[in-house]
Amino acid sequence: MTRSTGPVSPADTADKAAVKATSSYAIRSLMVGLDVLEAVVKSGRERGISELAKELGTTKFQIFRHLHTLCDAGFLVQNKETERFGVGRRAYDLVQALPERQGLVRGAREDMARLRDEHGHTVTLARPVDGLRVMIVEVESSRQAVQYRLKVGVTFHLHASAHGKVALAFGPADLLEQTLEADLEGPTEFTITDAKRLRREIKRIREQGWASASQESVRGMNTVAAPIISRNGFEGSIGLFAPAESLPSKPKAAEIDALLATARAISAKL
Repeated sequence: MTRSTGPVSPADTADKAAVKATSSYAIRSLMVGLDVLEAVVKSGRERGISELAKELGTTKFQIFRHLHTLCDAGFLVQNKETERFGVGRRAYDLVQALPERQGLVRGAREDMARLRDEHGHTVTLARPVDGLRVMIVEVESSRQAVQYRLKVGVTFHLHASAHGKVALAFGPADLLEQTLEADLEGPTEFTITDAKRLRREIKRIREQGWASASQESVRGMNTVAAPIISRNGFEGSIGLFAPAESLPSKPKAAEIDALLATARAISAKL
């Protein structure tokens, strides 16, 4: 049995509105189509016409046209039984083709599989995107009977995820200040939303070399992550992902040692 999980990230409506309002070159229909594609990809599940129309504030007829256009182009696929829409091959191919992703993923894939096989947890690779979020760019799913899996392309808030906290601790110097100046949303009741507390947390992560974010993005789940730092600087992070009951906020020393060793091995290849 496989259970997919990940936050349903709300669209950044302020940024989109600014683009639509200020750009004389914006094509309204294209913007709506991109909004539809983003809503399906980020949700991590199949979506229906009515819920997308409500979420995006437009008509079901308009959503219908864009969904079927995206299906014809291969970016989405329709489940014939449920008539709902999910991510298609071309959307996955687009993520896989990102040049900045390829070097990191190629260097990490073998080590990620080894770490998964040694400790049984799903292994994830991530890097910052869009200023205040971090995106999963590669996943080696656990081989246990019941899997809790993340999809490539899912994004998390920097302050509410282990991968994000690693980016704040070891990434660009201004990233933390930008995050602290923004509104610290709380995806769950466990998320750190106080600026002073977050600053202390990042200081602790720098000192210990790894981060944990138990149930801060998804209830019941935890990720423990470590930085990947090449000669060119911060590249991203590698993490263990599992239910909080099997991967607590303070994991076994052997798991942390293996995670840090894997991060160093990947860093040396880049």
